[in-house]
Amino acid sequence: MEKRSWHSISPAATRTIGAEIWRLRGLTTVIALSGDLGAGKTELVKGLAQAAGYGGAVTSPTFTLCQEYPISEGILYHVDLYRLSGPEDFEGIGLWELLPPDGGVVLIEWAEKAAGCLPVDAIEVVLRNGTEPDDRWVEALFPGGGGSDG
Repeated sequence: MEKRSWHSISPAATRTIGAEIWRLRGLTTVIALSGDLGAGKTELVKGLAQAAGYGGAVTSPTFTLCQEYPISEGILYHVDLYRLSGPEDFEGIGLWELLPPDGGVVLIEWAEKAAGCLPVDAIEVVLRNGTEPDDRWVEALFPGGGGSDG
């Protein structure tokens, strides 16, 4: 695992960090986001989606569970597990069976609610609030020595 850390001082900077994580992700198809309410997970997803080539609006799918955005690699699945109580609920919804096998990338907000259910090669991203209103700390763990620039 390789760990990368960033400091964000604005929503725009958080989106830029998302784009950087996209650039560094390699062939990883699952990016798991964790953090408190308001930590910037959806802003990070906006940056990831834009870097993936999606130009439309990105909103958190808290009530729909999953939004799909077309990208060159297939579909970008934006999943929000906020309403789930834990891994048992995640297993119960059968998310992996719903996703087509022909390509795509899955971004999961509130990934801690799927602990033990995610692929071992998922990129784990943790967002933490800082001391100021727009102050955020972002940490990403890239599997298998990923996260390299080349």
